[in-house]
Amino acid sequence: MRSQTATEMDRRYRDADFLRNRYVEAGQSASGIAEDCGVTRPNAVRPRNARVGVKRHASVTSSTVSRWLDRHGIERDSNYQDRAWLAQQYVDRGRLQQDIADDCGVTKSTISHWLSRHGITDGAS
Repeated sequence: MRSQTATEMDRRYRDADFLRNRYVEAGQSASGIAEDCGVTRPNAVRPRNARVGVKRHASVTSSTVSRWLDRHGIERDSNYQDRAWLAQQYVDRGRLQQDIADDCGVTKSTISHWLSRHGITDGAS
């Protein structure tokens, strides 16, 4: 088996099997996949680079990975979007938002968004 060049490594995010394996089976985030494919942090470095004359090189961002996930129709279980399931986890079982997020492979802010969208509170307030 031949080794992959840097360009081939950077473009793995376009491959449906690679994405499915990393995102669905391994539960890796789009940001994690982007980092594995050679992501830089363009928003963090762009202003400084522009001031010192450094040209920005092509990079893979989490939004790029997310677009390719969408193009291939790859998604995880989205139980967290279901009102009854989410209420059971958060209210009935008393789980923390971060725990639910970790189990669903999303961020805590995603869980917070869906709780708010469904009007679900923990009842303590």
